[in-house]
Formats: sequence, structure tokens, C-alpha cells
Amino acid sequence: MQPISNENCQLNNDDIVIMEEIGSGQFGIVYKGQLKGSKCEVAVKTCQTTLSEEQKKTFLDEARLLKQYEHPNIVKIIGICVQKNPIMIVMELVTGGSLLSFLKGNQKFLTIEHLLEMCRDISNGMRYLESNSCIHRDLAARNCLVGKDRIVKISDFGMSRDEEIYTASDNSFPIPIKWTAPEALHYGKYTTLSDVWSYGILLWEIFSFGDTPYPNKTNKTVIAWNHRNNVPVKYTN
Repeated sequence: MQPISNENCQLNNDDIVIMEEIGSGQFGIVYKGQLKGSKCEVAVKTCQTTLSEEQKKTFLDEARLLKQYEHPNIVKIIGICVQKNPIMIVMELVTGGSLLSFLKGNQKFLTIEHLLEMCRDISNGMRYLESNSCIHRDLAARNCLVGKDRIVKISDFGMSRDEEIYTASDNSFPIPIKWTAPEALHYGKYTTLSDVWSYGILLWEIFSFGDTPYPNKTNKTVIAWNHRNNVPVKYTN
């Protein structure tokens, strides 16, 4: 009489037809797939079976976050598969690939108006995340996807946190030095303002057609340049 909604957006592993590999992430391979009984193509993020239970939980945290959001500039989650290995997150397939690759491969065809539209799309998505107290923490061209009519969608929420202020206390994720705000580098303090810094770096990526920020500078040099308070910072080259 009163059906219980499926809060976990659970799907059966056997409902997903795995097709070709389209990428890889920290936790496993990303495949193009299809929902059985339909023509709906999806992106399937898989989790390596050798990872610890804590790492698998971290992998599923992205799905927990994404299922709360509904916005044209945020990649949409379809469901998760946890009945058997490999654990999978099923998401909408955004056919244009990463924004970084798109910028590098289409430089001759992109006008200033096109670039501004991309900036607007990402800004709209980030404004929506801020209104939901979500800190992305890894905003970059490599973590945005390009869909139909060059619509850009923010993706890769593995480092994201749904809180107004987050202080990092572990090294479970490598820090993207050249995209990270000074206060996050030096104190591990992340807010939506930290994402504003990353958005500024992303604008530079867009208008340089995918060049690496701070060209010809190492991570160590970038940290020293941003350093203000002589606070020791751990970094990776």
C-alpha cells in the first residue's frame, strides 16, 4: 500500500551489458555499456575487486552524492550495482568525452563564443553545487564532460564533500596541486571558495585550449609561489 522507494538506486549487475573500455579512474576501468531491454547507452565505472572495503565505500560515496543532484550541467547517475563483483556505478553516457581532450582536438573549430558557453555551463553547475553545500575539490577540464551541442557537464565527484567546510585529514586522494587553492594546500581547508580558485584555473585551461596550468613549472615551484605563511606542505610531483 505504501511502497518503499529504492534509496540506493540499486540495479542488478546482470542488467548491464558491458561494451568497450572508454577510460580509467583511480578505482578501476570505465566502460561504455547498455541497459538490457533498452537502447539506453550508459557509462559504467567499475571498482577493482582487490581494493579494501574502505576503498570500496569511498568509491560508492560518489554515487551517494550524485543521486542527490539534478542539473543539466552535472553528470547524472542512473544507479549502482553492488550484488556481486565488480561493484559498478552506472551513469549517463556523455559522448563527447572529457573537456580536456575536446579542447585539444577541436581548437580549429572553437570560437570565443563557444569557449564562453563552456565557461557558463560550468559556472551554472558549480553555482548549483554551492547552493547544495557541495565542495567538488577536483574541478578541472579533465573532470568535465562534453555532450550534445557542446553542453559541458561536471563529473568525477570522488573527492567531493557535501558540507560547507571540509578539512582534509588523510591522503587517500592525490592533491591536484596546480588546481588547488592555497588555503587547501597549506591547511587542508576546503570550501566553495576553494572551488572558485579551481574554476579560475579551469578558465585558463579553456582559453589555452587544454594547456597545462603553470607551464614548465613543477608542483614544488607552484607551491612555493603560492606559499604565504611558511607552512610546510606535502606534495607530489
